Amino acid sequence: TKDGDRIPCDPVLVRPDGSKTTLSESCAGKVAYIDMWATWCGPCCAQIPYMEKIAGYYKNNGKVVCISISCDEDLDAWHRKLDQDNPEWPQYVFSGESGQEFMTAMGVTGIPRFIILNPDLTIAMIDAPRPQKADDVKTIIDTLISK
Repeated sequence: TKDGDRIPCDPVLVRPDGSKTTLSESCAGKVAYIDMWATWCGPCCAQIPYMEKIAGYYKNNGKVVCISISCDEDLDAWHRKLDQDNPEWPQYVFSGESGQEFMTAMGVTGIPRFIILNPDLTIAMIDAPRPQKADDVKTIIDTLISK
C-alpha cells in the first residue's frame, strides 16, 4: 500500500459510547488526519497536546476531520485516558480483527503513526508528519483542501 492507493480495507471503529462506525464513514468527503496510538505508548501520548492544537485549528473547517484511533485492547485504560484528557476531536478504538487487518495492509509496524487520507479515501500520505510538526501538517492539509 502506498500514497495514491485507495485504503485497502475499511476497519470497524468503536466510539467511546460503544456505538460502531467504519473508517470510511468517519472520513468520507473530507481530508482526514488520522492518529493511530495507544495508552501504553509514551511517544503516542506525548503527541496528544500537539494533536489537540491541530484538531482545534481545523475544528470549524468542514473539509477536514482529525481523528484518533486507539490500538488498545484494554478498553478500561482507553476510557480512563479519554476521561483524563477530554479530547474534543473524534476518538475511536479498533474493533476486533479489522484493526489488525488495516494496520497490516497499511504497513503499520509501530505507533504513533499518522496517515492523511484524501476525501475520496485514497491515501495522501501513508506516513504523515507527527502533529508536533504542526506547520508541516497544516501545509499538507491546506494544500489538499485547496485542490
